[in-house]
Amino acid sequence: METKDSDTVNIIVREELPNNDNYGACNDNQPIDVNKYRSPFENRFPQDREYAEIVYDAELAIIAGDQPILSDKGTSGCYFVHGREGKIIGVFKPKDEEPYGLLNPKWTKWMHKICCPCCFGRNCLVPNQGYLSEAGASLVDSKLQLSIVPKTKVVRLSSETFNYTDIDRLKSRTKQSILQKVPALGKRFHRLGLPPKVGNQAHLLRFVSLTTDQGCGVNNGVAPSTAPSTPPSTQVLKNLSMQVSPAPPKLKLSNSATDLAPKNTTESVCPQTEKCATTVKLLRPHKLSDDYLDEYLEDKSTENRTVDRDLNILMINSLIICHLNKSPKCVVPHFELVQETQWGLGWIWKMKCTNCKFISEKYKLFREIDTGRAGRKSATINYGFQTGVINCNIGNDSARLLLTSSCIPPMSKGTMQRITNTVCDKVVKLAENETEQVVESFRKRNETLGLNKNSPIKLQMDGTYQSVHIKSRHKMGQNASQVIGIACENETDNHDIIGFHLVNKLCWVGAWLRGKGYDIECPNHEYCTSNTNRYDPLSEKDLGYEIGKKIAKLDLLVDYCTTDGDAKSVQGLQEAMQEIFDPLWSVNRLADTIHRGQSQFREVLRAKFSVGMFPGATKAQRNDIKIAFANDLKLRSHGIMKCLFAKYNGDRQQISKCLPRIVKSVVNCYSGNCSDTCRWSITLCNGGIKTSWWYKSINLSSHGLQNGSLKPNKTDKLLIESLLEMKLSQTALNQMQFFSNTNKCESVNRTISTYLPKNKNFSRNALGRASAAVLKVNNKRDVALAKTLKAVGCGLGRKSRAVVALKKIRKREIYDCAYQKSLRVKLNRLKARKKQAIDFLLNKRVRNRLISGYKKHQLEPKLCQNSSPKEFVPQPGCSSWPD
Repeated sequence: METKDSDTVNIIVREELPNNDNYGACNDNQPIDVNKYRSPFENRFPQDREYAEIVYDAELAIIAGDQPILSDKGTSGCYFVHGREGKIIGVFKPKDEEPYGLLNPKWTKWMHKICCPCCFGRNCLVPNQGYLSEAGASLVDSKLQLSIVPKTKVVRLSSETFNYTDIDRLKSRTKQSILQKVPALGKRFHRLGLPPKVGNQAHLLRFVSLTTDQGCGVNNGVAPSTAPSTPPSTQVLKNLSMQVSPAPPKLKLSNSATDLAPKNTTESVCPQTEKCATTVKLLRPHKLSDDYLDEYLEDKSTENRTVDRDLNILMINSLIICHLNKSPKCVVPHFELVQETQWGLGWIWKMKCTNCKFISEKYKLFREIDTGRAGRKSATINYGFQTGVINCNIGNDSARLLLTSSCIPPMSKGTMQRITNTVCDKVVKLAENETEQVVESFRKRNETLGLNKNSPIKLQMDGTYQSVHIKSRHKMGQNASQVIGIACENETDNHDIIGFHLVNKLCWVGAWLRGKGYDIECPNHEYCTSNTNRYDPLSEKDLGYEIGKKIAKLDLLVDYCTTDGDAKSVQGLQEAMQEIFDPLWSVNRLADTIHRGQSQFREVLRAKFSVGMFPGATKAQRNDIKIAFANDLKLRSHGIMKCLFAKYNGDRQQISKCLPRIVKSVVNCYSGNCSDTCRWSITLCNGGIKTSWWYKSINLSSHGLQNGSLKPNKTDKLLIESLLEMKLSQTALNQMQFFSNTNKCESVNRTISTYLPKNKNFSRNALGRASAAVLKVNNKRDVALAKTLKAVGCGLGRKSRAVVALKKIRKREIYDCAYQKSLRVKLNRLKARKKQAIDFLLNKRVRNRLISGYKKHQLEPKLCQNSSPKEFVPQPGCSSWPD
């Protein structure tokens, strides 16, 4: 049975091998006529004449006596097949001589299989089916036109050097003997060679190129002499799978183990096609040599060890006493380290004396964490080190590099991850208890003030997205995969955190399972680290709802919440309060004064003032002055509102009466009419020269603007009045009742960004790192670290030098904070900003006279608006343009 339109081979029924002339017109060195040649092994390739010539050349060489040679490398039967000229033209690997085959001639795998059956190889591989992978790889390579995998097809060959069972060889010799003695009876045999193996009807066979062979060694086209010394005298036919591919012309392999690229005397480029032109690549390159760093290393040993000081002294004392008791004749001992065992960052040492035969017991040079369970216990230094890692902006890989740079052998990555998971779980519980303590302190405060202990409180809320950019050109939807919501109280000056929530889409386990083809959706599987679907958008409303549920479970009500202008967290907070307490409960949103000022700045830039309002000879100069005016209006409005709240102690009725007069005075001041209205109104301007707002303002004075420099018309004055009323009006006052802001939440967000960098994802331990940041904000760095270490089980000693260093760090932070808030430093900072602005403008005028060396996208092609969409306008400096 044979299929003519495919390169398949079927059952071989073979008689005695005739002479070479019976296979067609093909002498020793003449080309083979594929149409007339008849393969003794029934190998036919009607669609690939070039490959057929290579296979038929190998067949004729075997019939002529040039048998394939077994390679001494590799873990399976790998044979070098020669052509009629004696050169190696391919590699043949029989199906049943694979590493897991029954007839594998390499004894190492046989010993492995017999002696270690429990750990033998890879269970995922099916025996006698390994050759399918490379034959399939060649098929895929040819379809995709990659020119990387050598051509591999199914063939059948027979040779004396192949590995057979003794029974098969005995049968073959018996048939040959009968044929010689009784020819009439011998011709009646179905076959004279070895019988076909079971299931050999459609075997695949692969011939691998010499450059990509995994287990065969070739040098300059000559195979090593590893053939059996006493081969059988009769020729046998083996109906097995085989792979054949042409050897590259004049190919040489480097003898160096680290030189992975093949060296060709002419050209090492695969045949090119119209769609593919690639160079020869190794499918499985050799491993990198271990001596590639030798030129940078030193001969002396510079390793350090982290050992406990007291335990080290105890070991020395115990070592001397034990040596004295066991070897009293050894007066001057000389101890050396005979064995050391690494336990993370801890070490277990075993010492010996070189002057006698004394060997000590094992000494643990690390403290252990008391877990209350039997078995080996963890070292405190391991947990302490991982606690420090999650309190920094580095991960386990950077921590291992840090230890290596200090010549300290680091822990394994798996051990570090396991310990980090345990530490983060404990930190999360500690942070939850911390928020409960903050709520309890509010209850005590209310009772002290004579209020109900569950009186409503005021909050400020904000969220931070774990991404540098909101959107990405490579990802649909939001670029961030994690968002953290923070809720701080607005009742005290500390503004402690009383609630936080993390929404996490990242799950390494789910992504790995989906990559393997499993239909897994997060967060509904085991060991899932995400708590939302990966396609759901990250919403601050959901954050507010989750934080509201946590606060409501602590029997705490919220009546006012301050947020920025782009968040809907108040709606989620209100839904949680209504769901748990009262369906009619309302949470009032308050506007953030700082973000309201930012809105003022943006609206000033969007406003269309008259051309003559801002001085300047060019449009760019007028635009710079407009930006300075926007900043000035924002800062002036905020300063006026701050002074009003301070003067009237937050009395909104008194403040609302002053606002209309103040707005008109400010408009007149900007118009050049800085008169008594400024002096007797809270406009931050007292008239005069050095007491006027024009002199005190950094934005105006740095641009050289003085009283009367702006020329607004009636329309411009109405625009300025409307812009001022965004913050200085009755409506704005109602929205900013307590003049509160979200500065504390912004500060917490910056702290979280140091624990959770936005350019790095922590899928498993993101919540633990965020909890560590919350502890640091509520307790300061020293107290938070001491609490965390105690909760983990590796608390600090009272008189340890580490505690002294921790106290110094805290004192330095207090000093820096007080220094930055001092009046003198603030004034110096304002003066420096003013000087920097003046110097920048002066240098900008000089720089504009010169030719600028940078312009964004100046070398990129641009679409010409006056021509068809397919035409591009060339730009100077471009080397190539699209066709």
